[in-house]
Amino acid sequence: MTASLSASKRDKWIPWYFVAFFVAIAIIDGAFVTIAIKSQTGVVTERAYEKGLAYNDILVEAEAQKGLGVEGMAEFKNDEIIWSLADKDGKPLDGVAATAHFYRPAQDGYDFKVELKVQGGGVYSARPKFPLPGRWTARLEATWQDTLSQQNQRYQAKLELIAP
Repeated sequence: MTASLSASKRDKWIPWYFVAFFVAIAIIDGAFVTIAIKSQTGVVTERAYEKGLAYNDILVEAEAQKGLGVEGMAEFKNDEIIWSLADKDGKPLDGVAATAHFYRPAQDGYDFKVELKVQGGGVYSARPKFPLPGRWTARLEATWQDTLSQQNQRYQAKLELIAP
């Protein structure tokens, strides 16, 4: 008889175990929601619908850029971004206005650009000052004038780098 009495006393706590479990889940979910709200960076693609509709235009521009035959090699070492450009014949591409646009994919508001200086032989470089440490993406642009058609042309490349 004493065994049945002690078992019935324990059985009275079973509903409270369920309640405690769901209270613990609610507390953990509340903590996750609080962290998500406080750490939200605000990065949202502006005009996402319009950009999605224009995606085919972007593909056409990318194919046209390949037709230019420009070869670019970018690297980030010793806190310096170095970009080498050559034409379709392999000759260094000089007389270029080169710019590096830096942005953080995970955080909005710290984007900046740097003009790359001519080093000679189709090489352009700069030492960017990053406002925050972490992963940055560089979009490199080079603009020059074609002497035959007098059209401005652009070459772009992306480079993943980690700031100190």
